[in-house]
Amino acid sequence: MLRRTYFVHGTKQWHHRQSQDHFVRDAAKLGYRCRSAFKLREMDDRYKLFDRQKTKAVVDLGCCPGSWSQVAMERVGPGCRIVGIDLIPSEHLPGAIFVRGDFTLPEMHRRILEALEEDHIDVILSDMSPNRSGMSYRDSQAIAELDTAALDFARAHLRHGGHFLCKVLGGEDGYKGVLAACRQWFDVVRRVTPQACRAESQEHYLVGLHYRGARGNVSAQEIKNASLSGRKERRQTPDPSTLLRGERYSLDSWPGFTRRRL
Repeated sequence: MLRRTYFVHGTKQWHHRQSQDHFVRDAAKLGYRCRSAFKLREMDDRYKLFDRQKTKAVVDLGCCPGSWSQVAMERVGPGCRIVGIDLIPSEHLPGAIFVRGDFTLPEMHRRILEALEEDHIDVILSDMSPNRSGMSYRDSQAIAELDTAALDFARAHLRHGGHFLCKVLGGEDGYKGVLAACRQWFDVVRRVTPQACRAESQEHYLVGLHYRGARGNVSAQEIKNASLSGRKERRQTPDPSTLLRGERYSLDSWPGFTRRRL
């Protein structure tokens, strides 16, 4: 009985929050499927991700329910092809193609390219997010893994000069490797928090503008691993065996074990 009461109370809170959210009301008025449409609208207004003349292929990763594809359709020309993919099915949207599946599987990449009828993509959008665990660092790492997969897809298929956008969570430590890869491959990289992001969500987005191509044959995963291992090496504690050799330390160089007199 208590569980049922708690569930109903939580549902009422959710409905109350939705009713007070002007982005939810505005999305309904404008025919968007979700309030997240305003996140992409703001980022495109600021960074000009879409071009009515030049943008011919857009991929929407984590597309459900389809609001980002709606915004993309508004801002590209009639010849542009838009393909979205998600584990959750999306209702049909005229002018876009939705694929249901796990983007991290290589066969899904082939299906995306077949639907696009293109080998090169002008804009890759990723709003992918796994189910939240409630543990901030774990959630930010899980999203960073999806972002890394999206970046490696971009490395293979994004057109030179194309744009990339992905969701990140929390502080920079949670997505440091993703940021390092973006900075290597794009002329301009910005972290942005659209007004439609709720404060409690800790959501931000990385925008990579003007793809200049991956240098060498290094993947985003390798850049991420190198970035993380470098951070660990910088934080590594000095060898405790030096204590046995009579080494002396100041307060600034103390390795962090039992204190030794100078």
